[in-house]
Amino acid sequence: MKKIHFITLYLFLMISLAACGSPSKNTESEISSSEETVADTEIMPTTNAAQSTNTSETSIQSNANQEFSQIQIELRTGTVEVISGDKFSLTQENGKEADYSISDDTLHISTQNAQKLVLTLPDGNVYNTVSFSIDKGHIVSKLPFYIKDLNLDLNDGEATLEQLSVSDSCNIYVRQGSAFLSGAFAEAVDAECREGHLQIKSSESQSDYNYTLTASNGNIRIGDHGYHGIASQFIDNGADYSMNLSCVHGDISVEFR
Repeated sequence: MKKIHFITLYLFLMISLAACGSPSKNTESEISSSEETVADTEIMPTTNAAQSTNTSETSIQSNANQEFSQIQIELRTGTVEVISGDKFSLTQENGKEADYSISDDTLHISTQNAQKLVLTLPDGNVYNTVSFSIDKGHIVSKLPFYIKDLNLDLNDGEATLEQLSVSDSCNIYVRQGSAFLSGAFAEAVDAECREGHLQIKSSESQSDYNYTLTASNGNIRIGDHGYHGIASQFIDNGADYSMNLSCVHGDISVEFR
């Protein structure tokens, strides 16, 4: 009888030890799954934080490159020379900073006396609209100038604008002054010359434009062809670009590459 009780006790102890031994497969699976979840949770935020930092740095760098996308210069007398540099600045001939303002994404420059100003613009910037209004002054620019819309209003002054790249429209009005423009002129060129002189040197071909010409008492020369005393004449080259040229008493000359 005692032997039976001893065997029963022994079996009970063995079963208890087996139950308290190594964890079940389900328990191991749950622990493994939990560890993988924690590992994933720790990795993901680190990756997102790095991406956020890079995006922020790119945005700041892009904004810092260009302080304005439009330029408006009113020049009564004096000279404004446009040059290229590392950053924007407007200085007098003696090197001191000159007056200007920036509002509504537009740089405003206005001169009232016969001083010389130097406008430094960063390389490679693209400007939506650039407008020059010149009374008796002189504007000089020989840097690569990327512009969507260019407006030049010249009363009795001078304008020398080289290495232009105008993508959309180019509007030129010359009363009694003299203007020279060179570069790439796409889409539409609209020029009127009352009594002054306008010379355009395009990097495009002559056949890339259609022409509407008016030259009552003035002279218009397109390449090797001259026009005088015409009320209106349309030259259709089946082109995508156009030039609308009007000359009252002065002269307009257009040359090509």
